[in-house]
Order: sequence, then C-alpha cells, then structure tokens
Amino acid sequence: MSIGIKVNQTRDFIRKDARGAIDLERSLEEVRQLAAASHYFQDHNMVLDLRDTVVDGTRADGLRVAAAFAHYFRSFHNKIAMLIPDTAERIEKANLMQRCMEAEGFEMKVFLKFEHAIEWFSEVVPLGRNNRSPR
Repeated sequence: MSIGIKVNQTRDFIRKDARGAIDLERSLEEVRQLAAASHYFQDHNMVLDLRDTVVDGTRADGLRVAAAFAHYFRSFHNKIAMLIPDTAERIEKANLMQRCMEAEGFEMKVFLKFEHAIEWFSEVVPLGRNNRSPR
C-alpha cells in the first residue's frame, strides 16, 4: 500500500469571486480593481473565481480584457489562477485568454478546481527522513 503525503506551503493570495452575468464593461472595471489590489499586495498570487458566472462576450471581448491586464502589467507581480466552470465553451474562451496573457508576459493558468490552483501556488515539500532540518 502506498500513501502519498505532501505539505503545501502557500503564500497569501488575493481572491476575487464573481457571480452572475459578466459583460465587457464590468470585466474592464474588475481588471482595474484587481490591478490596484495586486499593486498594493505585491507578494500575493491571485485567484479569479469565475465558476458562478455567465459570459456572453465574444473572442474580441476576451482580447480586450487581456489588453486591459497588459495595460496594468507593472501592477501584477505573481501568478494568476482563473477558476472557470467545466463547459467546453468556457474552457475554449479561458484558454484563449490564458494564451493572450502568457504572450503579454503574465504567469496565468486556467483551472476547474480551487485545490489545483492552490497546488500551483504552493511549494511542495515532500515528507521523509531525509527532509528533516538539523536541530
């Protein structure tokens, strides 16, 4: 029998939960607010939880949102995790957004589960005899 144990050491992170319909104007305002928060908390990663949202925007709208992030590039310092619902349409839109953000120099990934985002933020420290610190 094998039992895997790991300890995740995660820094603090900024979490933005959104619900309901998201349009282009709301998205652009949210980017501005996220940039302000990220600038203030420079050592924090960011989780954008969009799992309870509906997005009717076009691909062009997604590109405009990515461009808005790029406008505030100097405010964002760490990883950005985007949580989305598990639907083909949302995954396609989110993957396009991720590619655009990465092209602009952001470290961003799309996730379906919160735990996976936290694991991405974490430093994994395996447990075992060889990992004990000297006293």
